[in-house]
Amino acid sequence: MKNKCVFKWNSGNLALLCSKCRKIIKEGKDFTEEEMIACRNTRDYYLPPQYCEQCKLKMNEKNISKSI
Repeated sequence: MKNKCVFKWNSGNLALLCSKCRKIIKEGKDFTEEEMIACRNTRDYYLPPQYCEQCKLKMNEKNISKSI
């Protein structure tokens, strides 16, 4: 697992990617204020890893199977 959020440029638009599979989760026009601050790479601000719905589901399944 990655330990931080991932931002990349996609055809001239900034995008937030899944920290695991790198699928686009959100584009810059839809960013929250918190995401906008984090994408500017401010050293004083940290945004935790972000995951797409499929990766969240897989991680939850793994956690459930470990607890059984």
